[in-house]
Amino acid sequence: MTNFKYEIKKYKQARYLRISVKPGGRVVVTTPWRTPRYVAVQFVEKQQAWVEQARAKMLAQPTPANVGTAAEYKKYKLQAQRLIAARLVELNTQYAFPYKLVSIRNQKTRWGSCSKSGTLSFNYRLLFVDPAIRDYVLVHELCHTQHMNHSARFWALVARAVPNYKQLRAALHSLDRGVPATAY
Repeated sequence: MTNFKYEIKKYKQARYLRISVKPGGRVVVTTPWRTPRYVAVQFVEKQQAWVEQARAKMLAQPTPANVGTAAEYKKYKLQAQRLIAARLVELNTQYAFPYKLVSIRNQKTRWGSCSKSGTLSFNYRLLFVDPAIRDYVLVHELCHTQHMNHSARFWALVARAVPNYKQLRAALHSLDRGVPATAY
């Protein structure tokens, strides 16, 4: 029996059992669609020590930098749109990769994404991160217009414009773990 509540979500695309600790200490268990509930429960009980440690760490940190309020999003969306669109044009001079649209969103778990149709979506909170980290995210998504995966060829493309992408990626992941964006 666990000392915390958790939510079980079943996905057809999921291939493995996975536990995530979300902001505020919320625990989500992701399972493949046909996984019986008791298997998920046993998995959580087996991982209870790790979950409790992760929850304690998450609860001790401030809210992650990429989660914003609707009012904050509304206030900064246009500014983020202008900055990101202009910077994409500058960064894309090295690649000349075609993309169709740039969308600014208030995403809770992503800094950016690229659709198969060529739409680049970015979190408005990129406005508040270190410009080098922001450039890394923009280049990362630009490169997805050519490779919709994280293959060696994809990372070679990223490295052309951002040779220190590994350090910037690590800094971005620390933002995801709740370190304030102003720390960079």
